[in-house]
Amino acid sequence: MRRQRIPGGLAPLAVSAAALIVVAAVAVAVTRWTERSAVVRVTALDRNPAALALDGRTGQAFVALASTGPGARGRLLVFDSATGTLLRTILVGHALSALAVDERAGRVFVADDLDLGGSPSGSAGALYVVDERGGRVVSGVTLDPRASAMALYGDHGRLLTVTRGGVVVGASVRGAVAVRDIRTGTILHTGTAGALPTAIAVDARTGQAFASNLFDNSVSVLDAGNGRGLRTVVLGPSPSRVTAVVVDGGTKRAFAFSPSPLGASNPQTASGSVAVIDIATGRLLNTVALRNPSAITVDERTGRVVVGGRDGLRILDGVDGRPLRTIAVAAGPSPQALAVDGRAGRAILTRYSGAARDSDPWAWMPGPLRDRLPFIPAPPARFHDVPASVSILDLTR
Repeated sequence: MRRQRIPGGLAPLAVSAAALIVVAAVAVAVTRWTERSAVVRVTALDRNPAALALDGRTGQAFVALASTGPGARGRLLVFDSATGTLLRTILVGHALSALAVDERAGRVFVADDLDLGGSPSGSAGALYVVDERGGRVVSGVTLDPRASAMALYGDHGRLLTVTRGGVVVGASVRGAVAVRDIRTGTILHTGTAGALPTAIAVDARTGQAFASNLFDNSVSVLDAGNGRGLRTVVLGPSPSRVTAVVVDGGTKRAFAFSPSPLGASNPQTASGSVAVIDIATGRLLNTVALRNPSAITVDERTGRVVVGGRDGLRILDGVDGRPLRTIAVAAGPSPQALAVDGRAGRAILTRYSGAARDSDPWAWMPGPLRDRLPFIPAPPARFHDVPASVSILDLTR
């Protein structure tokens, strides 16, 4: 059989094309191996998650599921944070909205947007206390106003809750912060945050609470014991949104993040940011640009910040926010919440249901180069539905 020779002028092109194919195959193999190795377990959910909390002492992750309609009972799922095994399902409340864990007492605090009878009741909601060991609902009290987020100041027997509106200051409506008795839910002190606060975190070492304000692009710093406002940290010009805040007492830093700005033309690729705040002074130390972040947490054992996005986790330095590495996972809907079990080296990631683009093994290749190579297929334009889920990821890979 006679071999056909490649014309001399085309030989370099043929070699280059062959090299590209080899590189592509290696890149695809490495990417898929990385994704498989990082994912320990994925559990599909039949409804969207509403909140996530972790007990680092027992290694249990708690996922509150959103309501499916009038009369439906709320469900609190308990997972083993190391393996992703579903340990139990607890029926509690109705329209669950926020969680907080008291690790010392072994109690989970569950906020409900509906009252104790499961009905809308003006501004009132409910607060339930669940025993971790037996999965039993210990108590339930009326929470008025209802809480959109909460955090424990456990050493002082306090529970801080945030309501997104209700305090009129001048021409603006600001969120309310209530300092409550951890046993009864009774309001002891009140304070104000910014416009539409979305999250609250407490630094027990300094006794400060940090509330992220969605429409002010700011973080309100309050006294965790009495709710008194201490300062406001402005992160930049509006209309950027601040959707979450976490603190790390070990590094003396607070971290707030903003996803893609309002009105972004392409929210899949638009840049968000993570702001690094000095806890002691409230000074903004650094702002790190990231691709569409949607969940954030702190690993206090390593002093690292973990940020979740559609296509994986980004690990940041806990002092200056400098990006250290990326853990790739299969692209999907935006993460709803994120927690880290430092002892097990695991991240717990909850995701909403939604659409994900079909996988593209050539996504690594620059667009202009891809356009010039006719044997490389065009990017897939199809999407597929992805259910809500809880993922356990290995942070040591």
